[in-house]
Formats: sequence, structure tokens, C-alpha cells
Amino acid sequence: VLLRTRATDAGDAGAWSEQMVYTVGVASEIAVTDTEANTALTDGLGIVALGDVAQGQPVTRTFTISNGGNGDLTGLNVTSNASGALGLIITQPTSTSLATGGSTTFSISLTPSASGSQSFALQIASNDADENPFDIAISLNAVPQVLTLAVAPSAVLEDGSGNLLFTFTRSATAGSLTAGYTLSGTAAEGSDYSVASTSSVTFAPGSATASVVIDPTADTSAEPDETVTLTLSSSGAYSLATPSSLTGTILNDELPTLTTTLASNVTATDALSGGNVTSDGGSLITQR
Repeated sequence: VLLRTRATDAGDAGAWSEQMVYTVGVASEIAVTDTEANTALTDGLGIVALGDVAQGQPVTRTFTISNGGNGDLTGLNVTSNASGALGLIITQPTSTSLATGGSTTFSISLTPSASGSQSFALQIASNDADENPFDIAISLNAVPQVLTLAVAPSAVLEDGSGNLLFTFTRSATAGSLTAGYTLSGTAAEGSDYSVASTSSVTFAPGSATASVVIDPTADTSAEPDETVTLTLSSSGAYSLATPSSLTGTILNDELPTLTTTLASNVTATDALSGGNVTSDGGSLITQR
């Protein structure tokens, strides 16, 4: 806008002057950050690589939307072209409108049902003039989750310091995983051994193994060796390798008590004389 003004003071009476006046527009400006990686994303460029994701196991990712413009950022809504096999769930932004300098977050959860490399895109709708929608490309590699089972040692003394150790191993280590199992056998939990859980074990994120410790209970009773059988439970989150059931043995280490009783009033025939020999229980029958 050009303004022309005319002076009215005595020294410059009748002189014209000009001024340029600029009017700045009001506009929103979307910015998106991969929260976990703390990386600023560019609309339509680059890929958020999730890496290996366990098949059947959920994985989540959070993103932050902020408004770097001088007008309100409105109409925030996230959609995707992901296939149904990815099991994508989108948790929409906690706020659909942001004032200047404001921010909000949204998250996605994936539970891939098929293995292999896969990719999809997220679209963030808003009133941004040149980034609507804001596109984010995402890639991942779904890895089959297989559980194997081992027991070592497979036998321990009842009164010894060793424990039966059942070890679970998984093929994919992304995220945490809870695996169910049952315990059976001739040994009874509580009286013959103790265990932290009788039903499940949890893998820590990034860990390939988890274990169940069977700690035998010492006693003084002579009894047969006893067994503990651990059997993995089926789940949609993993498949089971063979064998899915193993047995450990708790070895008895008490000697049996031998009790003898002398018989009384026993009559036997003396093979030499042909006569009868009688014991009254107080003396041994001896050959004469």
C-alpha cells in the first residue's frame, strides 16, 4: 500500500512525501516431529523406519504436531492408506486446533499379521496452505515370533543348592512379550517346590530370553523322585517350536529307613535230626 502525505508546517508547506506500508498476512504453519527419534519430518520426504517388528506383537509410535505460523492451525485429523494386515490403530491428536506456538501429539499402533517388508503412509489434514495433507512415509519389517523351550539342568537334588531352570527364547526381540504356560507333574507347587509364577513369564523389551526357576523344597522324607512338567500355552502373539513341553526331575536324596522285627513262636524242622526246633522270639534259630 502506498501512502502520500502533504506537509502543513511552514517550512515544508505544500511538499509531498511517500511511505510504503506492508500488511503481513495471517497463516498457520504445520510442523511434525517423530517424538521417539526426536527428528523433525519434512512433508512427503524421507521415511520413518520402524525396523524389525514382531509379527502379531503390537508396536507404537508417537508424533508431535506444532504450529509455527502466526494464525491458528485447525482441522487436524490423521488418516492412512495402510492395509488391514498391519492392524493399524490411529489415536487422533489430543487437540484439533493449535494457536501460534502450540503443540499436540498423536500415536499409531501396529500389529502386523503377515511377515515381510511393508510400508504405508500417514496423512495429516489441516488448514496449512501448502502442506495439506502433511504426508509421512513409514516402513517396517514384520518378523515371525517363534518361542522355543529348554530346561537345564534337567534334574536337581531335592536338598541341593541347584534349581530347575526352564528357559524361553523368542525369535524377535522388539517390544515386550508375555508367554503363558502350565505346570504339572508328580511334584506339587508349594510343598515340593516354589516358583515366582505358575502361569506366565514376560520378556523385557529387547530381550531374547526369559526364564522360570523351579526351586525344590528340602525335606527329610524318603520318597520317589518327582517331576515338574512345563507346557507352553498357545497364543496369537507367537507360534510354538517343538518341543513345547519339557520335564525336569527333583531327585530324592534321603535314604529309606529299614526296620526289622524278630519273629516269635516259630517252629522249624531240623533237617539233620528230623525233630522240631521252636523259637520264642528271644533267640535265633541255629543249626545244630
